Amino acid sequence: MLRILSITLMLSILSWLTACTEDTIPPITLSTLEGVVIADELPLAYVNITTQPATNQVQTDSAGRFTLSGIPADTYTITVRGEGIRTTSLTALVTPDSATEVTIRAEHTELENQAPNASQLLSPQNEVTNVPRTLTLTWQGSDPDEDSLHYEVRLFTSQSALRQSVVAQTVTDTTLMVRNLQFATTYFWQVIATDPAGFSSQSKVASFTTLPVPNLRFAWVSDTSGNAEIYASDGSDTTLVQVTHRLARDVQPQLHPRLPQVAFTSEVQGETQLFVTPLIGGEPTQITQVPMAGFHSIGTGYTWSPDGGQLAYAHYHELYRIQADGSGLTVVTQAPTNRHFREMDWTAVDNQFVLQTIGTRIYDSEIYLYSPAEDSLRLLVANQPGQLHSPSFSIDGQEVLFTYDASGFQSLEGRQLDSRIYRVPTTASPDSIQWVDVSINKPAGTNDLRPRYSPDGAKIIFENAPNDDPRSASIWIMDLNGNDRQLLYGNAQMPDWR
Repeated sequence: MLRILSITLMLSILSWLTACTEDTIPPITLSTLEGVVIADELPLAYVNITTQPATNQVQTDSAGRFTLSGIPADTYTITVRGEGIRTTSLTALVTPDSATEVTIRAEHTELENQAPNASQLLSPQNEVTNVPRTLTLTWQGSDPDEDSLHYEVRLFTSQSALRQSVVAQTVTDTTLMVRNLQFATTYFWQVIATDPAGFSSQSKVASFTTLPVPNLRFAWVSDTSGNAEIYASDGSDTTLVQVTHRLARDVQPQLHPRLPQVAFTSEVQGETQLFVTPLIGGEPTQITQVPMAGFHSIGTGYTWSPDGGQLAYAHYHELYRIQADGSGLTVVTQAPTNRHFREMDWTAVDNQFVLQTIGTRIYDSEIYLYSPAEDSLRLLVANQPGQLHSPSFSIDGQEVLFTYDASGFQSLEGRQLDSRIYRVPTTASPDSIQWVDVSINKPAGTNDLRPRYSPDGAKIIFENAPNDDPRSASIWIMDLNGNDRQLLYGNAQMPDWR
């Protein structure tokens, strides 16, 4: 029987690839692999040589020899494929000192078989842009012998071209979903089809570019992944970023006033510490060593400085200030006797703080204004027969938002029945009636919680939850007068908007 050798092309190092990141490839020591392929002690000409990890495409010459030059020093599995011979593999260590020589002995076979046709990449189309970070790769495969095929899918950037990432092997379907791709990155993908005899063919390489880095202005907490994690979005329906991916419970996010960063709190060895992390592509950094602590402290008691260079946080009866890199811990002021600091905000207007202080009972709460220039605490909202929480400044520093349980319920466990959002001028006196109720359209049996002004000062973002199931919280926005309540995110709490 006439034995015809088929050609199987494998993936080359794509040195022409470009990427959207500025990272550089670390230096790689290059070397050479040489060899000869024989069968029945005779050289095999024009058979295909491939390696794993993938390197240059080569074919044996008329004397059965091949050379792979300029490849990284590494351990390679070298595979010989050709029609009329059994697919044969050999493992060799390529050292940086000198060329590595191998001899591969193949066996003839009587099987007649043709390699699969090159797969056609269907979606995403080549060089398409603005591709979502989660997508389905789709291709079409076929075989001249009508053999069943399985596929290997490779997905890589220019930075990983020397070590192409195999995202799936032995796939029998012609679709594959990939998730959590990087923003603003050009990806390349290729499909290798293999038949039962081991003959393979590779598709062309196609590229696509993911969505540009969004302006992530919203942050919140959700437990959709089974653990409390920080999420962010630009407010659109298509852009959702899971910022933290930790086993710890990460809560209370606050966006940096200027940079694409977010602060949050998390427990470390039983103590609540403050962390800062990039919104995209970075690891959290623990900022505090002295923990956040105090009466009924649940990690809520901190705030960014107006310029984002510092953070202030509560430690029992002391208000601390710390640099954003974790240095320069300083005591700012102290709470009144037998009270601890809890929630707070910081405005650039006269560099003022608004501070919640709390006693041993969770409904024993007051709100103060603190002026560093005068080193003075001024009572703004006096203790009420119900819980006070979550003070925050308006954009111009002239008003404060806060929540109050209008039912006056004094539960030792912290349950609230009718928590509503109020606005009060910073010039108000504790005994004056200047509260403006903006929860006028709140559904009965629910609590409005954790309000903050929008960046333009025209709206309020807040959390709403049934008073008997705070875990079923959702995030809403409304006008300053309480009208036009709109749902933003379900199964979400602890919102921020910058």
